[in-house]
Amino acid sequence: GQDFTGKLRDAGCHAVLFLNIGSYGGGTHPWNDSFGQSKPAIDDGMLEVVGLTTYQLPMLQAGLHGTCICQCRSARIVTKKTIPMQVDGEACRVKPSIIEMSLLNKAVMLAKRKHGRGDVQVNPLEKLHLTILRITMQQYEQYHYDKDMLRKLANKLGKMEIESQCDLEQVRNMLNAKFEESITYPKVSQDWCFIDSCTAEHYFRIDRAQEHLHYICDIAIDELYILDHEAATMPQTPDQERSFSAYSQRIGAQNERRNMDQQGRSGSTVTCTT
Repeated sequence: GQDFTGKLRDAGCHAVLFLNIGSYGGGTHPWNDSFGQSKPAIDDGMLEVVGLTTYQLPMLQAGLHGTCICQCRSARIVTKKTIPMQVDGEACRVKPSIIEMSLLNKAVMLAKRKHGRGDVQVNPLEKLHLTILRITMQQYEQYHYDKDMLRKLANKLGKMEIESQCDLEQVRNMLNAKFEESITYPKVSQDWCFIDSCTAEHYFRIDRAQEHLHYICDIAIDELYILDHEAATMPQTPDQERSFSAYSQRIGAQNERRNMDQQGRSGSTVTCTT
């Protein structure tokens, strides 16, 4: 073997470190990779001997390296007085002794292969099957505290399949495209907004400026309500239909009488004699 006592004294080493791993003390790298024949590895059977001065010891945390002494397969340490020592992080005081270090054994180990991110399987997002219902402003103002009544009064526009993680801005674009392209959907004005039918005990409108803050799964489960500000009130129940028909007949009769009166006035003459 080779004696490195003189080299340790010349370097003014305060401590000597024997390593068989690449890093030490929470990720520091005392060994300079540019020194020696090979980089430190846990399975190469080599020990890295590093000398540390009082300046180098605290500067390891800043990325500084120690003084590289040698790489060896075995080491023999002879002490002539009690010295402090750490073995695998455990501190102790060692009386004058002779310490020999060498590789104990080597075993084959199995390691799991790390898969890349490309192999990660992403579960498809759940889709909501929603019935699109439209209510008018008059219905909303009168019955927004009565969910059952609004459900009866709502005009069914159709059904739609929507990703549960879509925000309301995306849903608005999809609905507008449906309203414009599909002949099965009734015409809806541009002035409409979403209604939250899940969060509270009553329905309330979603501000259009805040649609990007809400997801469709937050405001709808099986039914999606929209409030059409310009929609005319249409009858949805038999009673309402009869009332609506009677009202329409009454309005028609009034218009017919008004037209007859105007025609009678325009066709008559008045003669005055003196």
